[in-house]
Amino acid sequence: VFRAGHSDRLRILMAADHLAGDFVHEKGFYGWVQDDVDVSENAWGVLFLEGVYELARTPANVAMGTKLHAPATAQATTLPLIAAATNGQATAGWNPVGRTAATGNATAARVRLFGDNSY
Repeated sequence: VFRAGHSDRLRILMAADHLAGDFVHEKGFYGWVQDDVDVSENAWGVLFLEGVYELARTPANVAMGTKLHAPATAQATTLPLIAAATNGQATAGWNPVGRTAATGNATAARVRLFGDNSY
């Protein structure tokens, strides 16, 4: 893991292939992938840890300001996101990653990432 330049970006050795725009969990960090990463050629990639991004796999019609959680799982596709349960707790193994910046639609929502777990 190498962190340089901007505090909201992380250059990291990826464990799986990713497409630009995927929301992933790598080496303990959640982030939005800047460019396509092919581990057979060059496994280094850049994660954006903070900011507002249009993320897929969000709950349908999630309201603005809803805290979203993602699993702590490295996988080659965009992570699924769930809203907090009614008691404020998420499913075991899921961590808070951001809040919706606008009401989402059926396929995606604008999410403000928490960054280095500053929730």
